[in-house]
Amino acid sequence: MSWASLTDIVDRHKSHQSFTLTVFDNQHLDKKILYSQILIINKMKTTLIKILRWTLRILSGIFILFFLVMFIGETLDSANPLSANAILQVSLIGLSLIGLGLAWKWELWGGIIALAAYAGLAILNPDTLHFSLLLLYPATAILFIVLWAISRNAIVKNEHI
Repeated sequence: MSWASLTDIVDRHKSHQSFTLTVFDNQHLDKKILYSQILIINKMKTTLIKILRWTLRILSGIFILFFLVMFIGETLDSANPLSANAILQVSLIGLSLIGLGLAWKWELWGGIIALAAYAGLAILNPDTLHFSLLLLYPATAILFIVLWAISRNAIVKNEHI
């Protein structure tokens, strides 16, 4: 073998190695870009979950305060004793408020308690289904349950929220 053919082999090997490194660098760069895009998406998910969590907390806090003020105002004003049906309805509303309060810490259980209490109230008094503003209660409870499912899914995928 001549010296010229050896240099040809080395040159071909170098060019092949250079080509391999270029392909590897491009794949590595593509992986870095993909990873950074995934991080951005995860950050957006985390931010949206936090926004939804605090929106639901504020909304449930407003509900709790509103109904406590209404309850105190009605009980102080009422000279007539409440019927058994009215006491049961007030108890279910109170249980719903407790559920919304618990949902601040335990989204699933609080949402289930609030939703079950509202379902009991709707069975006891079907007129509550016609009052559209009162439908925000079960909607908030359902959103707490959905929030739990979304954040649980994010935690399972090792996203820290």
